[in-house]
Amino acid sequence: AKNLFRQRNPHLRTRLIRLDPHALRLLRQRDMTPDSVPGAGEPIMLTTAANLTRGGDSAEVLDETHPWLLDTAVRAVRAVPGLDHAGVDFLLEDHRRPLDRQEGAVCELNSLPGSTSHHYPVFGTARNVSAEMVEYYARQRGLRTAKQPPTISVEIRVTGTVQGVGYRHWLARLAQRLELTGWIRNCDRDDLVEAEVTGPLDLVSAVSTQAIFGPRESQPEFVETRAIEARAVERTQPVDFAVLG
Repeated sequence: AKNLFRQRNPHLRTRLIRLDPHALRLLRQRDMTPDSVPGAGEPIMLTTAANLTRGGDSAEVLDETHPWLLDTAVRAVRAVPGLDHAGVDFLLEDHRRPLDRQEGAVCELNSLPGSTSHHYPVFGTARNVSAEMVEYYARQRGLRTAKQPPTISVEIRVTGTVQGVGYRHWLARLAQRLELTGWIRNCDRDDLVEAEVTGPLDLVSAVSTQAIFGPRESQPEFVETRAIEARAVERTQPVDFAVLG
């Protein structure tokens, strides 16, 4: 049941809970198997690690985190020459208290942090950390950024084993479920399909990302996505995403 929930979370769906050799060893130490039924209220340890990959749930607690801890995180990153940003891991008793009132310390700096955990926390307020990082580095290098329009049209070209394997109908069903408009068609080349997709920016981006994976029988090798002039769509009409020849 918990894995069904994790499959609906974009950050956790690749981190499903499994009865791996480590979990089975912990069960054997208690003379149990995966078919054993614990007593009511009896806790069963399946891992000795506390992290998202091993089955933990993410909670966004920035607003209630003590300022001392936030300042410590900043100073920890600045202490490493050339490190512009990092995920700062603490081991501590309570994120709401300063370090001088509890046992705690920084245990790791991760130069490639999984920022999507902030976008899709299990508990708490989602935060667009990726956008903040893009804005920060753009300012650092004197680049100008602009907000994207709420509705966008894109052209998608997918190369690989994508004809005769249900790819067009798969992508069309996905777009229809999201109430996007447009079309998808086979090209003269038997390793290429083209599509145009119009709709809200976040949903069009989601379809563009999923185009990389395709249905099980397909093997997309290269996906090109580029913005095109937005198509006018009358939302009072039935949503239409066509599969062309």
